[in-house]
Amino acid sequence: MAPAPNQKRIPVIYERRCPQGFAISAPLTYAVGRSYGRGIACHISNDEVLIKADEEVPLGRIRLFIDWPAKLGEQRLEVVVEGMVLSSTSEGAAVQILEYRYRAPRSE
Repeated sequence: MAPAPNQKRIPVIYERRCPQGFAISAPLTYAVGRSYGRGIACHISNDEVLIKADEEVPLGRIRLFIDWPAKLGEQRLEVVVEGMVLSSTSEGAAVQILEYRYRAPRSE
């Protein structure tokens, strides 16, 4: 499925890493060990999420809490992703998805 024509193109580094998937713009928070941060999920596929973060994300295990753009009836959804940061720069990070689940956000 091709992205909508009015969607901005993702930089070449992201297209090469994650050729299948969808461009999105979903706010997220993340946890790496005892460190927390905020960012935006900008591309997602079956096995990888590309994020832009406020700062460089450390390599290793990560948990993402993505504000999912779809709703279940009137209920907002959040996707919790358990993954591994495969690469990280000041421009963003590539996260391999190990498992994920949908849930209602903890704070409304």
